[in-house]
Amino acid sequence: GTCTKHDTGIAAPASNDVYEARIYIPAYPNSGTCYASLEKLNTTTALYETSFNTDLPTGLTTMGEEAYANTSAGTTALGLDVISIYKETEN
Repeated sequence: GTCTKHDTGIAAPASNDVYEARIYIPAYPNSGTCYASLEKLNTTTALYETSFNTDLPTGLTTMGEEAYANTSAGTTALGLDVISIYKETEN
């Protein structure tokens, strides 16, 4: 489907900021809604929490990780470092 952008209202990070992004998707067939949050770890401030239930693949679709960032205008240099990825599945 077509992705929907969400303006989080979060200011551009400083070069020493560290964030944790969480995405939780309940196991199929209970997967009608996905949940996401973003927390700034060097201040322990929860910046953004949301849930969504549109533009999702069908229930048995395998999904994987992808890290992507841009400035929307595309005029500023941007760096993205991924420290770790944790995945848990239900059997």
